[in-house]
Amino acid sequence: MNITLYEAWYNRKPHVRHLKVFSCISYALIDVDDHSKIHKKIINLS
Repeated sequence: MNITLYEAWYNRKPHVRHLKVFSCISYALIDVDDHSKIHKKIINLS
């Protein structure tokens, strides 16, 4: 099945016009084995 739960329940596509796109700044911590003192310990993912 390639339908959402809403479509399965109500037999129609959901209204999505009111939804907004949002974002935030995120970082990933690099493993200790993969970095040295001169390299960054985190990377920006946004």
